[in-house]
Amino acid sequence: MSGISAAAHYMRKYGDDDYVIYERQKKLGGTWWMNNYPGCGVDTPTALYSFSFHPKHDWTKFFASQPELLEYVNGTAVRLGITSRIRFSIDVEACEWIEETKRWRVHLRRRKVDKPWALDEPTQEEDAQLEEADRWVHECQVLVSCVGALAAPKDCNIQGHENFQGPLFHSARWDHRVDLTGKDVIVIGNGCSAAQIVPNITPITKSTTQFIRSAQWIIPRPSPALFTNTAFAKYRKYLLDWVPGLNSFIRLGIFMIGEVDFFMFKTTTLGTYLRASKEKVLLEYMRAGCPEKYYEIVLPKYLLGCKRRVLDDDYLSNLHRDNMLLTNDPISHIEEDGVVAASGKKYYADVIVLCNGFKPGLSMTPFRLTGRNGETLEEHFRVLGGIGAYKTCAFHGFPNFFLTAGPNSVTGHTSLLFTSEVVTNLALNVAKPVFTGQAEEVEVTRKAEVEYRKFIEDGLKHTWYLDEHGRNFNIYPYSQIHLLLNCIFYSKKDWNIRYTPKALRRSRMVKLACLAVLLDGGSGFSHRRRYT
Repeated sequence: MSGISAAAHYMRKYGDDDYVIYERQKKLGGTWWMNNYPGCGVDTPTALYSFSFHPKHDWTKFFASQPELLEYVNGTAVRLGITSRIRFSIDVEACEWIEETKRWRVHLRRRKVDKPWALDEPTQEEDAQLEEADRWVHECQVLVSCVGALAAPKDCNIQGHENFQGPLFHSARWDHRVDLTGKDVIVIGNGCSAAQIVPNITPITKSTTQFIRSAQWIIPRPSPALFTNTAFAKYRKYLLDWVPGLNSFIRLGIFMIGEVDFFMFKTTTLGTYLRASKEKVLLEYMRAGCPEKYYEIVLPKYLLGCKRRVLDDDYLSNLHRDNMLLTNDPISHIEEDGVVAASGKKYYADVIVLCNGFKPGLSMTPFRLTGRNGETLEEHFRVLGGIGAYKTCAFHGFPNFFLTAGPNSVTGHTSLLFTSEVVTNLALNVAKPVFTGQAEEVEVTRKAEVEYRKFIEDGLKHTWYLDEHGRNFNIYPYSQIHLLLNCIFYSKKDWNIRYTPKALRRSRMVKLACLAVLLDGGSGFSHRRRYT
């Protein structure tokens, strides 16, 4: 979705379609094409989880399902004429900055092997099938990585998983050839995906066993009158179509509610009070909806906000089913016909579904990125003491390169699409001299990147998910209003701009002309005074 957003903003700002989008998958949709498991949907209000430049007035749900989101993404791309600029089933192998030409050289590979997911790395045999014509390079002035922050599923590192005789797959690689009807199914994990999958498969399985490690804060799914069975809901589309600004007002309202919620996660007096009040309400809700026998493993014992909250999409009520089992018994290993826990108990399974999350780190650049002087992005992070970026989107030593979902761009209280659009506009504004032919390159200064990284680190003290350097490179620690203002009012001193010789000559001529006018004006003023 970030790629569509970047293309749309570029065309609107510069009136140009001289761009190409390389998509690794076979179809459009990004995360909403890759994630199509039962019950898949967004956990951010759809009015906010949509493009600002292409609002949709007829969402059927307050939290849209995967099919409706996929339809919206495809419809947006078709309507704006973006699909003709997309090349599908193309892997980016490497990108390198060419100093002599001031361009990025992108090494590309066409996938000929028909695998369900082009994200999967090719085997040696598959790689050997690629002819020379299936690999080529494309050079460009500006390179933008629109890879999602959570794009690469974690591998299964449980001992013995390779010995399991039944289907074993990740939620983001759902195998629709597998019929779960009447099967013993084990689900490993209890994040947002698992909370959607479990209540949708349990009605048809023989048994569903879910392994969890820690409890989650589960919040009720809001059901505003706009989408419930009311007179207002009946005429919702017409009202949003014909009342000027109504949809924007609703979108702004949802955004501001999320921003108010953000203060609940701060370690201030106000934040502590708001958090304690909310925790009390949520614990009462969870006790009312959860079987008493699961209280000990379902009710969280850590502060609200330490992890992303999980929407209750009939998850708690599903725990009452006779064929549903929830356990926090640690997994020891996997055998041919099931999972063995640390207690020694064996849980038999026909199918195992992994909901163990995604790979952190360099998932936003799943290719080799080499900047100025042959420095790779990994080397750049190593020198600076860990993963980070200037305003989440740029690195010193990597001119004309930007990210739309870079380090510290993730937020737990609002839409990542908002962040993507804000950062994209920053990149387009900064790179304007390049797009208009006035400059060869724009590059953030080392000082600006280091200072901004320190600014982010200061806001992320006492947080979870730290890397080996003791840094949190995922979460943006401030409000989204702060991000918006920070990207709009950026300092031009943070950027080195190498202008073209023609632009420099033009600039000198303009300065000389202005100086001549000033000098001539001063002479004329003196002349008039002399003969008055």
